[in-house]
Amino acid sequence: MSFFEVETWRPKTGEEAQHDLMIKRWFAFVQEHQDLFPEWCSARYYREVLRNEDQWTGRYVMVFEYDSYDGRNAYKERRTRQSDRYSAYMEVDPYVHFEPESVIITSWTPHAQNLQKRWRPTTPESFYDVVTWTPIDGTLEEHDAMMLQWYDYVEEHYDELFPEWCSVFYYQGVDLASGRLTDRYRMSFEYKNRAAFLAYKKRKIDEPDAYAAYNEIDPVVYFIEETKVIEHWQPLELDHWLDFSGSQ
Repeated sequence: MSFFEVETWRPKTGEEAQHDLMIKRWFAFVQEHQDLFPEWCSARYYREVLRNEDQWTGRYVMVFEYDSYDGRNAYKERRTRQSDRYSAYMEVDPYVHFEPESVIITSWTPHAQNLQKRWRPTTPESFYDVVTWTPIDGTLEEHDAMMLQWYDYVEEHYDELFPEWCSVFYYQGVDLASGRLTDRYRMSFEYKNRAAFLAYKKRKIDEPDAYAAYNEIDPVVYFIEETKVIEHWQPLELDHWLDFSGSQ
C-alpha cells in the first residue's frame, strides 16, 4: 500500500529565488534519473494558501509517494549506503534553502477502507481543502461506519450537491519511526479552483434544506474538535509534479 511523506517548509529569507531555481533543477534531475528512485510513485509540489484569499502563506508542501513504508526505508538506506551514486542528486537538493525550524514532516497511508474518489482531473487551478483530525475515544467503529455512509452518499448525490469537487481521498497517519498506524486521520478535498470551493461552502449555507440529509451523516460528529487542523494547498506548475505510475 502506498506510503506518503508530506513535508512543509518556508524558504530562508532572502533565498527565495535560489529556492525556486533549485526546485526546478531538482524536478528535472529526478525525472531524468528515475533509476535512482525505484520506490517512488509520485512527487507533488504545492504552495499553502489562505482559504478566502488567493494569498500564499509563505509555506510550501511536497508530497512524496512511495510504493510502501518498507520501500521508503529501503530508498533512504540505499542513499546512505551508496552515497557516491547519489552525489549529483545532493547537489540539487533544495533543502539548503529551507528554513530548518520551519520544516514539518508527517506520514500517511490510504485508509484500509480504501475510500478514494475522483471525478475530475487535477489542473493548475485545483484547490485543496486538507482536513486532519483525531476521533473521539471509543467511537472508532462508529466513525469508520459513518465514513462509509458518507462516501456512498456523496457518490449518489454528486451531480446536484458536490459538482465543484474533483476528488476526495481518505488517509490514516503513520508513525515514521515504526511504521505503525496512528490515531490521526486526513481527508483531502480537491476542488476545481478556489472560487468553486467558496461557491460550494456558500451554497451549503444558503441552501440548508438541500444538505440536511448530508449533515446527518457527516463524520465530523466523531472528531475531537480541538485536534482538527485545516490547510489549503494549490499546485504550482504541474510540470513540477512527477508521476512514475503513469496516472494522476
